[in-house]
Amino acid sequence: MKKTLLFLFLLFPLAAAPAAEEVAATNAAAATGNEATASYRRHPIGRDATGATLWAWSGTPTTERSPDLPRIVLLGHPHPEDDPALPAGAEWHGLSAPLDTAAFPPEGPAFRPQNASAHAIWRWIGLTAPDVVLVPDNAEGRALAKALGEFPPAEVGRVKVVIRREADDLAPDTFLTAPSEADKDSARSEMRARVARSPEEVHRQLSAHYGDRFGGSYIDALAVIARTGDGRKERAAELAKAQLEKRPELPKGGGDIAGTLLYAAIDEPWARARVLAVANMAFDEQGNPREAMPTHNEMSDAVFMGGPILAEAGRITGKRKYFDAALTNYRFIADLCLREDGLYRHSPLDEAAWGRGNGFPALGLALILLHFPEKHEGRPVLLQAFRDHLAALAPHQDASGMWHQIVDRPDSYAEFTSTNMIAWSIAVALEHGWIEGADWEARLALAWDGVKRHIGTDGETLLNVCTGTGKQPNLEAYYQREAILGRDARGGAMALMLASEMKKRYTELKHAITYPCPSR
Repeated sequence: MKKTLLFLFLLFPLAAAPAAEEVAATNAAAATGNEATASYRRHPIGRDATGATLWAWSGTPTTERSPDLPRIVLLGHPHPEDDPALPAGAEWHGLSAPLDTAAFPPEGPAFRPQNASAHAIWRWIGLTAPDVVLVPDNAEGRALAKALGEFPPAEVGRVKVVIRREADDLAPDTFLTAPSEADKDSARSEMRARVARSPEEVHRQLSAHYGDRFGGSYIDALAVIARTGDGRKERAAELAKAQLEKRPELPKGGGDIAGTLLYAAIDEPWARARVLAVANMAFDEQGNPREAMPTHNEMSDAVFMGGPILAEAGRITGKRKYFDAALTNYRFIADLCLREDGLYRHSPLDEAAWGRGNGFPALGLALILLHFPEKHEGRPVLLQAFRDHLAALAPHQDASGMWHQIVDRPDSYAEFTSTNMIAWSIAVALEHGWIEGADWEARLALAWDGVKRHIGTDGETLLNVCTGTGKQPNLEAYYQREAILGRDARGGAMALMLASEMKKRYTELKHAITYPCPSR
């Protein structure tokens, strides 16, 4: 049932220009299915050194909602319902426990145990993009205040910080100043600018840094393909041909097998020949099909690494054997990695539903379905597998639109690449009618909002990109994989793909004000 949704600023920080904030707020409410009636809600932002969940709270003392409310982070106040009540007229955010670290700004890779709290809090402040942070007058609070005075949290922008004593008045006008020229560099201004961007703007900003090189990998291939709509098909062919002349041998890993997708996007005999040469790796010397594409390493990644290039070979030749091989490859990996709940374990080594280890099957199946024949008896199998996977992923989308490093563990970090991959798959599925309904439209819009918050307006700085990851021995290893903040080619490629797809839908999303509540 559709319902008009009130603006919700309770579950996560919304930081857009007013019109964009209205859409983002509506999307947030759509994702939760809740109207904005409660005052405060809690949500996980990470883990501490012991592995315990770090919780944050957010909300307002009343049901007042406005994109113009001051946004205040109040630390040292773990229970906002306690007396004295927080003053109205502001959107409040805080931690549900005292600061447990003074290691600001955090050093070392995020989110290793020794610095997990500091990274989680630092990046949470950046994404919240407050007008002011109020810290307690203790060692931890003073350390955070000093760091915030010198560095922008999560590279978002500057925030004002005030060291607060217990007796201080919490009325917002006692510590908020009038707007000034310096505000243009503030975290709030930067976040507003991020969310207000159109897909064209995001695509243009990313293209200044990503998508103009090809070293053979899927990362480079997807980025270059995502830019071919800008009249750059000749450049794509130039890059692909140069790499083929440099490295004519067949690829030795799944990443470079999937990199052959760039050749599939080039309508030239030499490019088609390369696609077929790589696709034929799915058959032995006698032409018999193998159990799966080589180099699969028993990982869910292989749904993408091997399947789409086989479907492209089938498209080019019209030969059934390539489509059969794509179906066989999927079934082999699904038998190893598909869990009973519809998510994919990354490998048989552990049950962990790694974020990108689920992004790859979503992306791979979508790319296969784009070319898989309607009359092939395997198409309903692949289509149902794709739909079932998206349905299993949907309840794990968080209130900011993101999927997480471990899909079903919300205290793992909100991961950038997997969200882009899943959102792209949803967008393509909606475009082709594989899924339908306002539920999915709302989820896509919400994911796009979340992705934009994680991309700097410079187009280069990305937040929470999981580093390259082979199969890990246990759940904890996935928790501790580095979350990159800064430039990252993998993240840039996935974001370019989504931005390119969203350009097709921009008019629809730009003017959307309300969405129906997605089923949870």
